[in-house]
Amino acid sequence: IEFTVSGEEYAEFMNNALVDMVDGIDNISYKVYFDGEGNLGDIITEFNMEISGIKAHTISTSKVSNIGTSKITAPATDNEWLDYTDKI
Repeated sequence: IEFTVSGEEYAEFMNNALVDMVDGIDNISYKVYFDGEGNLGDIITEFNMEISGIKAHTISTSKVSNIGTSKITAPATDNEWLDYTDKI
């Protein structure tokens, strides 16, 4: 699977200190690989950015493992939920 995320929208969504330092960020390319059995493999992320006049080309590979071995549970009380609807 290959898809692209707008660099501008990504920066707005992330809204953290690193993004605040970035002068410009190109669209971000994601390539997601699966093996022959449909298991998630590598996720390759690639983009160009500029920080204080220094241009960088970034490529990162994420490896996902132990899928299905972790248990995610809901918070015990309503006040422990985090609301991210304004970030979508």
